[in-house]
Amino acid sequence: MRISSRMTLHTLAAVIFTVALLSAYFAQEMKQALVDGEVRNQQAQLDLRVQHFNSGIEQLRSDALLISESPFIVEWFKQSINVIDDANDQISTNTSLPSNAYSSLIEQSFNNLLTRQPDYFQARILSISGDELIRVERQNGVVKVVAAKQLQDKSDTEYFEAAKTLSAGEVYLSDINLNEEYGAIAQPEVTTLRAAAPIFGDNGKLLGVFVINKNVGSFVRATVTNSSVGDVFVLNARGHFIYHPQNEYTFSEQRGTDYTFAKQWPEIAKSLLVAFEKDAFNLATSSLNLDNYVVNARKVSYHKGTTPKYISIIQMAPSSHFSEQTIQALQRQIFAVALLLAVCIALAWFFNRIMVKRIYILGELSNYVAAGGRDLKLPEERGDEVDHVVKAFQSMVDQIDGREKLLHLEKVKIQAIFDAVNSGLITTNEEGYIEEVNQFGAHLLTSEPKTMEGKFIGDYLKSESSINPNVFQAYFALQQEVTQPFHFEVIGLRHTGPFPVQLSVARFTLDRKTFYVGAIEDISERKSIQLSLDKYAKKLEASNNELQSFAYVASHDLQEPVRKIQSFGELLEREEKANLSENGQLYLSRMVAAAERMRSLISSLLELSRVGKDQNQCEWVDVELQCREIIDDLEKLITEKKAEVSIGPLPHVWGEPVQMRRLMQNLIGNALKYVKVNVHPVVEVGVYCPMDVGNELALELEQYPVAFFVQDNGIGIAPEFREKIFVAFERLHGRSQYQGNGIGLAICKKIVEGMGGIIFVDDNPAGGSRFVVALPKAGPES
Repeated sequence: MRISSRMTLHTLAAVIFTVALLSAYFAQEMKQALVDGEVRNQQAQLDLRVQHFNSGIEQLRSDALLISESPFIVEWFKQSINVIDDANDQISTNTSLPSNAYSSLIEQSFNNLLTRQPDYFQARILSISGDELIRVERQNGVVKVVAAKQLQDKSDTEYFEAAKTLSAGEVYLSDINLNEEYGAIAQPEVTTLRAAAPIFGDNGKLLGVFVINKNVGSFVRATVTNSSVGDVFVLNARGHFIYHPQNEYTFSEQRGTDYTFAKQWPEIAKSLLVAFEKDAFNLATSSLNLDNYVVNARKVSYHKGTTPKYISIIQMAPSSHFSEQTIQALQRQIFAVALLLAVCIALAWFFNRIMVKRIYILGELSNYVAAGGRDLKLPEERGDEVDHVVKAFQSMVDQIDGREKLLHLEKVKIQAIFDAVNSGLITTNEEGYIEEVNQFGAHLLTSEPKTMEGKFIGDYLKSESSINPNVFQAYFALQQEVTQPFHFEVIGLRHTGPFPVQLSVARFTLDRKTFYVGAIEDISERKSIQLSLDKYAKKLEASNNELQSFAYVASHDLQEPVRKIQSFGELLEREEKANLSENGQLYLSRMVAAAERMRSLISSLLELSRVGKDQNQCEWVDVELQCREIIDDLEKLITEKKAEVSIGPLPHVWGEPVQMRRLMQNLIGNALKYVKVNVHPVVEVGVYCPMDVGNELALELEQYPVAFFVQDNGIGIAPEFREKIFVAFERLHGRSQYQGNGIGLAICKKIVEGMGGIIFVDDNPAGGSRFVVALPKAGPES
């Protein structure tokens, strides 16, 4: 029998045997394969839903924290506290709170939150006794503030009691249940998850609780609609139904029926409980193939408090469904196998006849290439498949030649770059012995590349911070100890003496061997420059201190001669004025006036030099109280000018009380002084809103959370002079128009900048000027 015939028969027998074996195997495994495929498909779909659920939970927790820690909520509580019970160390809050700017800010913030998050339908603030203070909710698609008479007592809710025990920065997530209002399940029914966060004052006392209600019904519905086979159930941690195909079984705890998954399917519940108890807090997955059902379950934990919160998603498909699919698949398989068998027989006979005839050509070509031959001499063409194989061999050899040339060029190119780079590069093996070094690196170490190869890296570089002589390994050991980028300095060794080197190291693996490549840089000049800069900074600091001391001493010592000039001038004016000519009296009056101005200038200079010397005496300053005291002090001037002065709610700031009073007195005094003729001054002091300015300045003011303003209806300041007015002794008007020595605003700027803030001036929308003081949030801890 010919070889081709024998190969055909052998192939046919192998195909028949394989088909029979696979058919028997598939008959046993098909059902399990279908089950596994369905389970994987459901788990993949469920993974996306769980990821979306977890993302929503994290967003809910983040929103609750953000709102509960908002400064304007704390300020609102400060204005609303009316009783402090020292005996119980608790704060009682008036449930009938006055409406103010902070109330509007809170309501607007809640409105924006519910508008931005469609799943949020309620946001409320509770007092420490559980009474609702503010509630904003979505009703019929419209977000609105609930009237005070409709507010409720939430003191008996579990989320309120749990939130009161939390620390700052913590959020409590409740069980998922139906929303209840006024002691009954709200209609229409809403599947609800609540996030509750405590609100603390500046002194760490609990002020109240902030609560967000989130509608998680969309997640439940999406989970259920993903199922293509069987039923889906969603349970809470106690086994009660959050979702059941029959709605009367859902939320049985609230409906008073106490219907659970364990009561309906006790054996399945017992098996799932064993699987879930292996991981009580994290995501757990379990698949069960029982006699009557195929069960795919997922446990999703969303809160890890004292009582863990989680839901269980269970899909149950009847086993009969997969048996029917198995029979249908086997029928299709038998038909496909029969067709495949016929095709294989024909192709085996055809190709074996052709391939056997010239199979020896493939052997010859293989031996030729294996021996290193590249110039293939093609056999005579006969129009069969072997001709294509020979040509493919020739093409393969040409490609190998081309790739070898490219690899050679790349190697030359990389070597050229390696040698030309303006930094020292050294490559070592894992033990620290040098494999290669570029010209620049060898030059730094006053050596030659070839003489360095094979030597230990410790002969050229050493570290004082590590006992490991292999500095490349020491670099990675140090890198694992720190989380921030760092500079690793070592000592370079050369015959001219040691020198500082900055080292960066990378590690890579080739053929399961580890190599290191290090970049070295001589930083001698940099360190020398840094040393010079440090010396210059110390000199500059000493010079500034001397200059400040000189200004203080000079202005202090100058007061005595000026006082004598004033005293003698006044004495001369009182006792000898009659003996002086008219010009003499004029000169004397000008001398006394000049001496008074000199005394005022010296006092102002002395005051300017003192600003910032009492920063260690900082404390919390009630700016509003200080402003009201200043108004009392200026009562006579205010009455004379028929001025209107209004003081709005102002924050407490961390600063030196005397300097803060000086700042506010200068600003309010200027507002009363620089007024138009025949115009009664109108002065307003209040909290500054960054939205009142342009985008650029608003972005800058984001780093200054405390800002307030003093505005007037006076003469105003042109934009080109708004920087100049803060320079000492700069005046925009003559003394005949407005009294002063031009140093008040310079003192204001020095006080504000000493507190880390900024002061600027812009237009009052109603006419006049508006001075804005913006300060960073600070306190004793900073």
